[in-house]
Amino acid sequence: MFLYCISKERASVKFPENHREYHQIKERLFAENDSENDNLAGSAKYAVWLDSILCGYFEKFYIDDRDSISLFALGSYGRSELNPFSDIDILIVHKRDSVPVREKTKQFIQGLWDFGLEVGHQFVTPQQCCELALEDAANRTTILEMRLVCGSKELSARLELLLNSDVYTRGLCEFSEQLLKDTASRHQKYGGSPQLLEPHVKEGVGGLRDLHVLLWLFRVSRDRQNQYVIKQDHHSSIMKFLQNIRDHSLLLSGDAEKLKQSFRFLMKVRNRMHLSAGRKNDHLEYGGQKKLAADLGYRDQDQWLAVEHFMRDYYTHTRRIYHTYLILSEKLARRRKSVVAAEGIHGKKISDAFYILDDEIHLHPEYKKIFYLNPPELLLVFIYRRKYNVRLSEALRESIYYAIESLGGNFKKDKEVIRLFLQLFKYPEHLGDNLRTMHELGLLDVILPEFSALTSLAQHDLYHFYSADEHTLIAIENLTGLAGESPAQNHLARIYAEIRERRTLLLSILFHDLGKARQGDHTIVGVEIAGGILRRWGIDGDESERILFLVRNHQKMEQIAFRRNVEEFSTIREFAHLIKDEKNLKLLYLLSYADLSAVNPNIWTEWKGILLMELFNATQNYLHGKKKEGMIDSETLQNMSALIQQQLPGQFSEKDVSDHLREMPPHYPDSFDEKQIAGHLRMIRQLATRSNLMKFENTQTHFMITTITRDQLFCLADICGVLSIHDLNIFSAQIFTRRDLVVVDVFRVIPISPNLRFDDIQQEDISQDLEKVLSGSSDLPHLFQRHKRKWKRRKFRHSGFPDEINFDNSGFSPYTIIDIFTDDSVGLLYRLALAMSELHLNIRSAKISTRVDQVADSFYVVDQHSQPVLDEKQQEKIRQHLLKAIHREF
Repeated sequence: MFLYCISKERASVKFPENHREYHQIKERLFAENDSENDNLAGSAKYAVWLDSILCGYFEKFYIDDRDSISLFALGSYGRSELNPFSDIDILIVHKRDSVPVREKTKQFIQGLWDFGLEVGHQFVTPQQCCELALEDAANRTTILEMRLVCGSKELSARLELLLNSDVYTRGLCEFSEQLLKDTASRHQKYGGSPQLLEPHVKEGVGGLRDLHVLLWLFRVSRDRQNQYVIKQDHHSSIMKFLQNIRDHSLLLSGDAEKLKQSFRFLMKVRNRMHLSAGRKNDHLEYGGQKKLAADLGYRDQDQWLAVEHFMRDYYTHTRRIYHTYLILSEKLARRRKSVVAAEGIHGKKISDAFYILDDEIHLHPEYKKIFYLNPPELLLVFIYRRKYNVRLSEALRESIYYAIESLGGNFKKDKEVIRLFLQLFKYPEHLGDNLRTMHELGLLDVILPEFSALTSLAQHDLYHFYSADEHTLIAIENLTGLAGESPAQNHLARIYAEIRERRTLLLSILFHDLGKARQGDHTIVGVEIAGGILRRWGIDGDESERILFLVRNHQKMEQIAFRRNVEEFSTIREFAHLIKDEKNLKLLYLLSYADLSAVNPNIWTEWKGILLMELFNATQNYLHGKKKEGMIDSETLQNMSALIQQQLPGQFSEKDVSDHLREMPPHYPDSFDEKQIAGHLRMIRQLATRSNLMKFENTQTHFMITTITRDQLFCLADICGVLSIHDLNIFSAQIFTRRDLVVVDVFRVIPISPNLRFDDIQQEDISQDLEKVLSGSSDLPHLFQRHKRKWKRRKFRHSGFPDEINFDNSGFSPYTIIDIFTDDSVGLLYRLALAMSELHLNIRSAKISTRVDQVADSFYVVDQHSQPVLDEKQQEKIRQHLLKAIHREF
């Protein structure tokens, strides 16, 4: 029997004549159905239209062989879930191979390609199809989804019988386990979270592929008695699957309907992404999210941008899919029979209601209603999980999930619930994992409704890689992970091992961003919210005060470490006055690490760890009375000079060394050790015959470049320019000018790419270029033009935020601090330093910080009379000049 047209709709569909017309018709199909708000109808109509084309060509090329050949749609085409630029894959099955048939197949495929239908295809016999399906899990899933398009029904039926007898009755447990293993690897590859800054709509955690895996598991589930049937209709396979799992009572009706909404949402997003890009595009990139949100009808509302509303909806749907995957995947793939035998439970009993079997906690069938009768038992599950270091069984997860819906408003106030929840914080080694599972199941949100406001909360900037709730959970996991680090090798791990107030610290992390769900400064709002929770939980006194202090100031330490000069005494004094005691210092240090390391995988670096540690050590010394303001006393000066002289045997007198220290700024001796200062003196002596000297030191985490020059206009700008053209990122610059105008500049740098070499040859090139620029034999604009071509390959991402320039004259610093926030670009630091020199500003030090989306540069400056810039008109003049420099092109 030959099947030519499955659908009557095919007869009225126009055949494209060329590549352009093919894409025009395709895009019109999706556009029309998108306007009708039924994106799945567009997918089905596209599949019908493709079937018409394939059947027409099939009739043309296989007219004499149609009783011995069948054509099947595979993948998304087989599921009738095509997006505009989805891959089109087909399987051509034939009874017998022959040269003429192979030639016809070649012509058939070429004909499709000629007008733009790029199909992937395979040409096999029924037996070869079965062998292909048994090769690996990927092939088997492809065959599971196939749909008959046209050709011999008899051959299709034969293939169906073979697949049932030879494929889908063999190795099902191994196949299911492989699917779970492959999914876990895929989740790891695509970020490990459904709430990323730039998620992958298809392959990401909670993406479309997770629904596909559940579909495959369901089709081979041991609980299903139906045989495998080759699909022949155009209904969405996923929608039909979701209906089936509801009918099989694997999900409640309401949950199945919500999953259908989530599937439709992702399909609509993917349709729009494909149409906007004019190609297959499944990576929801930051730069395209605003336009996509607008295209989908989102608008700004309250304090949230349209794109933030869109991304929150996106995260809500992907979380729902991922949560369903976690519950259903194990259930559908389970290999053993019921754990309940006639003689009772085979496992380790840990209470009347719970037992452990195969490293999982199970709920005894006789206690199915325990969570409804005694809700605090929900928390005991997680106490047991921590104590025995085991997982929750899928049945237990499901029981918890459905029990939570019945909990009333008094649950969060229940003293036993609060006691058990806080007990989890006494043993932080598994706290992050426990809180994550509680959040996935909705239990954390019932205990702490204030946290549920952070769920899927998106912040549209490149800095925040995760949603607010995901960021908080990762921060807790990163902090508790310090317990596995060596205190001898990791300074943060040593401080973490020293503190006894771990509950205080962990609660502070849990609360630190609660204010982000409301309008206003989130640190101030967060203190108000945290205060209410602490009163509800009965936490007061010293612990309450410290938690509120940490929530209020959780950004302070990073701001000072990355944007202020910690060698400046006034900086440390003011920070120490804020901190008050060493206990707060240690807690804030650890909180700063947890917060920063969880913002973005690219944010936390060894270099940032060093900056935080330097601020920690300087503040600790101040609190211990070891760091004092003012000039070095004569005894300290004499002792330091003696140590430096030991590094310079017979080269410098004690007077030479002490004069050098006296003529430098007061914080110079605290910034370097005796070996480094001795090196400066050697270099300064050589300055009599050189215009500059340069020294390179590899510290493993970065390179330290020391330059010795005589003070002259534009000198700092020239040095920054030379370093920029050699592809070095400057993270900090310290400038020390002696009274005789000898300048010691120390730059901390790293190459812009770890693949770039920074060897002796490169260092010599830098030294020669700097010599040429400072001597006037070459100029920087010429050097920038020479290197401009290679920078075209460098991509700088635009944050979307306006440039910001602020002046800080607070405190007792003799300098004005200019804070500049702008997008990064080639030679930015050079242009800023040049602009300041043009205004006769003297830069005394600089801190350069990169936040992925923007740079945050801070310059300590004085005017030409060595005074801070206090006049507001002068500040505005400087601001406008710097704004022009930011956007100046070479």
